Amino acid sequence: MGFSVPNPFGLKFGETPDSKIAEYDIRFYSVPDPHPDFKNYCGKWDPVLGLTSISCTSMIFEKDRFGENSIALYNRIRSQLATKYGQYSESEILFVNSKFNNLKDFVRSILECDRSHSSRWAEQFESILDCEIKEINLEILADGADRSWVKLTYNFVDDEDRGPGEDIGVSSL
Repeated sequence: MGFSVPNPFGLKFGETPDSKIAEYDIRFYSVPDPHPDFKNYCGKWDPVLGLTSISCTSMIFEKDRFGENSIALYNRIRSQLATKYGQYSESEILFVNSKFNNLKDFVRSILECDRSHSSRWAEQFESILDCEIKEINLEILADGADRSWVKLTYNFVDDEDRGPGEDIGVSSL
């Protein structure tokens, strides 16, 4: 597979964000190539490596107890990512003895950490990632029994890129 994959949202590994678009904690006010379904962008920055990850979140879906809105957006984004990056691993986990095992409590089960709903693209799944993207994660999150959103994260480094015991970003504290 010898074709080039563009950088997510117009940003790339190692890039130091312009002071006009980010604060020290890398909360982006805007990105060069935003996705219409994502409203907030942030990243992790290391003084040596530069930009090491980018995350974005959708709008918060209110009164979404069944997760219909977040699941619809998740499925649409997953399809777009699969078209662009190929194979992925999907994880729908409902933990044993969950109090919220009924789909009518989909969002509540995520909030209570009884359920996980995510997809992951990585080399081990034969995803077609450019050399700078190590992993892509897509997931549904919640902060209330009926409030949910979708989060997408691109990681440019993995544990092998870090020194022993080093956490990305600690050196900037």
